[in-house]
Amino acid sequence: YPLRRQRQMCIRDSPIRESVEFGHSILLDIDVKGASSIMNTNHFDCCSIFIKTPSIEILKERLLSRNDLSLDKIESRVEEAKNELKKSTYFDHLVINDSLDETIGEVKRILASL
Repeated sequence: YPLRRQRQMCIRDSPIRESVEFGHSILLDIDVKGASSIMNTNHFDCCSIFIKTPSIEILKERLLSRNDLSLDKIESRVEEAKNELKKSTYFDHLVINDSLDETIGEVKRILASL
């Protein structure tokens, strides 16, 4: 059951529940709102990882360098990130994405420890 990260997407828990019943682990790439919905249910035992940029300024630089968003969209994403950062303390792990290779390595270490 592929799940994609999309605005306003509702995650159905039945495919997740079915996979967990078969002993499969599930990896979801979801926003903070979706993560909260999963973490606040008692149907699943989960490990949550919040991945953030080293700073809001670096986030803005990265979004600008992608050259695929309007300035209004970038400002909107930056504001959304500021609000999501306030909720990062509710996650089990915080990974700072300073270097992609190091970030991938850290996430792999977290997952291997489960």
